Amino acid sequence: MDNYSTGVRSAAVAAALAMTGVTAAAGGAAAAPPDPCTRGSAQQVVNAGIVAANQIREGRTHTGIVTSYRECAYTLYEDGATYTFSDDDVFAGVTAFTWWRWEEEDGMTRDEVVDIIAGTDYRVELAQVSPDGTVGDLVEVPVLRPPVRFHPMLGQGLTAYQTAGVILDLDPGTYVSRFEAVFPDLEDEIFSAEVTLVVTD
Repeated sequence: MDNYSTGVRSAAVAAALAMTGVTAAAGGAAAAPPDPCTRGSAQQVVNAGIVAANQIREGRTHTGIVTSYRECAYTLYEDGATYTFSDDDVFAGVTAFTWWRWEEEDGMTRDEVVDIIAGTDYRVELAQVSPDGTVGDLVEVPVLRPPVRFHPMLGQGLTAYQTAGVILDLDPGTYVSRFEAVFPDLEDEIFSAEVTLVVTD
């Protein structure tokens, strides 16, 4: 497999979570959750968001991880979306790189897949928007990256995945969250997205 083919595959699988229909607020603004989201729920989403995706596929929509994903997270790469949270909430911005059928479709070994997933670079920056609409300076936020793991996903079988994300606890206001990803086989291309976060008091 040449570098271009691998790159196209990498870009496609990196966006696979978006195609499952489980983005935290598909189609735009999400209502603020009725109960405060905790640091623990945000951490759970960063660690195991792909498990929530699988449970939704299975029709299990009222589990703890699914509730945390839907109410206490936003999708880092959903360019142009707006999400609303309360200043009582600690919430997560998340993404996932997922890959399945790597041997039969891509001719790659498990180790090669892990290397590509783990070699993807993520950057998240946050800026506050003033009342007049001026966007402040972007400040980099630490990205949490659990190790690459494997999970049997409904409809696609054993799936290699790595979730990644940030955990935020923000004062009331409007913010811009900027996400960038660089894949190891497409190092000259930067995927970027900007999301608006509204934090109410």
